[in-house]
Amino acid sequence: MKDTEDVWEKIFREQFGKEYRKPTLVLFDGAVESACGFQQSATGPFYCPTDEKLYIDLSFIDY
Repeated sequence: MKDTEDVWEKIFREQFGKEYRKPTLVLFDGAVESACGFQQSATGPFYCPTDEKLYIDLSFIDY
């Protein structure tokens, strides 16, 4: 995730003149309740802009 954040920080700064707000990483297994609603592993990894969190379901990686 660090590499991704470095790339986005550069893009936001150079192309948009703005600061990139780093998401909080949330690891879960099977299902999770986010500010974007209830999600299950079938959704796969997702970003919720409402709470600025990146959700990664560990059981999704096992498939």
